[in-house]
Parts: sequence; structure tokens; C-alpha cells
Amino acid sequence: MDCKEVQSLLSKFIDGQCSREQAKEIREHIVNCPDCKEELTIQFLVQEGMARVDRDEDFNLDQEINQLLSPKSGKHFCLPFSWNVWTILLDALSLIVIVAFILYLLFR
Repeated sequence: MDCKEVQSLLSKFIDGQCSREQAKEIREHIVNCPDCKEELTIQFLVQEGMARVDRDEDFNLDQEINQLLSPKSGKHFCLPFSWNVWTILLDALSLIVIVAFILYLLFR
């Protein structure tokens, strides 16, 4: 994986939404590429750090980045597809239930 590919996947990597293979390749690349590690640090700080500051949560940036790069990190388990897919499916299911209920009320 080259720098361009890694950097395009960093947001998903931080969110734990990449595949296991992608996560492994990203970790391996970042260990050997200071530029991509710096980009990961910046994106992590923007995505996670600012949210935690807003919630008044303390965090150690170096420790968080090291945990993110750890292959045994349980926090960033990469799902086969993102939680967004689950959200969309649940929204669609809710919509179907609502429409079915309305149709039931109209035609009973």
C-alpha cells in the first residue's frame, strides 16, 4: 500500500471501518512511513481529539496513536462493513414498519 492509499483510508481506519486486511496494511505502512504517521496523528487529533476536548475528556495523544496502531487493539476492531450500513438498514426497517402501520390503518 502506498502513501496515497493509506492517507485515503485513514479516516476509516481511525473509525474502525476498514477491513482487517486494510488495517494490517495501514499499520505496516505507518510503522515505516513518518509522513503517514504524522497524517494519522493530525487526522486523529481532528476526529477524536476535538470531540474529547468538547466532552472535557483527557487523553494522551501518543498513547492513543500507539493503541490505534496496535494490532491487538480491541477499540478499533475493523468490521466487515461500517456501522453506517447498520444505521441505514435500521432506518429502512423503521420506515417499512411505519408505512405498513399506516397502510393497515387506512385499509382495515
